[in-house]
Amino acid sequence: MFSYKAGWLTYTPVMWFALLGFLPLYRRRQGTFLAPVLHTGLFIYVAFAWSIWWYGGSLGQRTLVQAYPVLAFPLAATLAWVAERRAVWRGLFTAVCLVFVAHNLWFTHQAHRGGLFVTEWMTGAYYWRTLLTFERDNDNFLLLDNPEYYRGRPTGIDTLYVNDFEDGDGRLCPQLTSFSGSAGYCVSDSVQNTPEFKVEVPLARRQWVEVSADFLSSGPRWNIHNSAQLVLRFYRDGAPVKENIVRLHRVLNAEPQRRVKLQARAPWDGADAVGVLEWNGGAAQPPLIMDNLVIVTLD
Repeated sequence: MFSYKAGWLTYTPVMWFALLGFLPLYRRRQGTFLAPVLHTGLFIYVAFAWSIWWYGGSLGQRTLVQAYPVLAFPLAATLAWVAERRAVWRGLFTAVCLVFVAHNLWFTHQAHRGGLFVTEWMTGAYYWRTLLTFERDNDNFLLLDNPEYYRGRPTGIDTLYVNDFEDGDGRLCPQLTSFSGSAGYCVSDSVQNTPEFKVEVPLARRQWVEVSADFLSSGPRWNIHNSAQLVLRFYRDGAPVKENIVRLHRVLNAEPQRRVKLQARAPWDGADAVGVLEWNGGAAQPPLIMDNLVIVTLD
């Protein structure tokens, strides 16, 4: 109903007027009230009572469209109620309807041509970061995996870890060259992930941590499930307590050589270590090189 992934009222907010209309429908036509309200309640329960409740790659809840003829009764009751109000309320109602229509048209455009609506992957952070915008910022797509990002400018940055892989702890890629120096860390079909680069450091509750590194991809991966991943883990007493990831090819498909950042907050109970690794997305995936890894805290 309210999920950013595919919530009915999130992507079709005008139907709030249909649900609210059950109240004036009951007051005006009690004989008409019972059948629509029972049908709507049962339909919503059945429609969402299974594991693939978002019904695949669609904008909003296409399965609820079948219930709209029944929901026309409470929607009409809302319109009748508004029509009896003073002009200021009718004007306000009209303005809200126009906002909802603009919202729907924008999402329709982004789903078919604009490219900012990403079916099955939407998150609240991405929704609000891109809503009613038209410029494509590739970094925003990382919010589809990791909804945490630092707002504003940090007042302090403390460096926890730096690795340019020049001291023999890298791995060469025959197909790719490193960004700088003579080394980096290459993941490929035979070595699918880097070691976990771990730093023991006391982190207060909700402390911001940022991981950044340079990446060079040997080619695009259009199936996002095969994307390489940058992983940040928080530890307490030796056990992982929180994990954040970004799928690197959300940005590397457009820019195969670039720096990528992952920002996340420590758990509410804090942490005593962080670990970072890269996974290549599966055994059959082409090589990818990581270089100049940096871990910092942000204040």
